[in-house]
Amino acid sequence: MAEQQQFYLLLGNLMSPDNGVRKQAEETYDTIPGPNKITFLLQAIRDASAAEEVKQMAAVLLRRLLSSSFEEVYPGLTLEMQTAIKTELLTSIQQETAPTIRKKVCDIAAELCRNLIDDDGNNQWPELLKFLFDSVTRTTSACEKLPCTYSGIFGNQQQHYMEVIKRMLVQCMQDQANPQAVNESCYQADDSVLKSLVEIADTAPKYLRPNLEATLQLCLKLCADTNLTNMQRPVGAGGHRHLIRRPQRPC
Repeated sequence: MAEQQQFYLLLGNLMSPDNGVRKQAEETYDTIPGPNKITFLLQAIRDASAAEEVKQMAAVLLRRLLSSSFEEVYPGLTLEMQTAIKTELLTSIQQETAPTIRKKVCDIAAELCRNLIDDDGNNQWPELLKFLFDSVTRTTSACEKLPCTYSGIFGNQQQHYMEVIKRMLVQCMQDQANPQAVNESCYQADDSVLKSLVEIADTAPKYLRPNLEATLQLCLKLCADTNLTNMQRPVGAGGHRHLIRRPQRPC
């Protein structure tokens, strides 16, 4: 417990605006062995009493660790610890109530899953795929809690499960609890949903035809909103141009 509390202080120092404090914290963090980092980071993410910014920092660091140092750290873990990591991530996806943290945990799970695809394309984390497919029959939105649209997590089974993947995506798009997902994502400094809308407008315009007026209004709103970042507004403008051009070809 004392070590975990010290680690929380370290995470706080990693976010410090003081360059000296942050640099010292980075040097200390680098000396912690990989397996210990994973343990401390997972505990921080799962700790309901931890501050949200601490949990976010822990999630970012864990994903970065699995992305940049997977081969150096994960294969050397015991099978018991590897299983515990997978279980903890799946549990966190189900139980985490903060959308921002849950999204970051989904990112971690997807990163781990991609790294567990072997040279033949076999997914070495079948529990995640089962968890993913089971979500299709649940009443809660799959896109709320699961990394269902992350590329590369299905390995050589992607084509085999294409119909299930389509069902998951349709379930996400029909989520009545979150009907303004594009608008909300833009004002949370996350343009990933908006970029997806632009891609749909470019490749499958028929899908947007019933909601063309609302989509155009959204694009015009984003283009005119000077409070949005330069990264978001051009995307909205791009989507607007795609939609304006579409009447030139049959929908």
